[in-house]
Amino acid sequence: MGKNYLECGLPKWLEESISIYEENKETTLWDCYYCELQSDINVAETESLITSEQAWYLREKYLGVIKDDGFN
Repeated sequence: MGKNYLECGLPKWLEESISIYEENKETTLWDCYYCELQSDINVAETESLITSEQAWYLREKYLGVIKDDGFN
């Protein structure tokens, strides 16, 4: 079973940020959209608008960032 449920209930502005990133990730400005999405995920998590689990799911799915628990 996937974890797509973690994308339910996201703030509208975060959904829009994800869409903009997805639409532009193959352009020459992809890095700007990457940083913007990363920042938006961080803000949503810090402001308790999404859970830490949701934030890490989004980071992994869209940005390719893997959580390092320090147990390597």
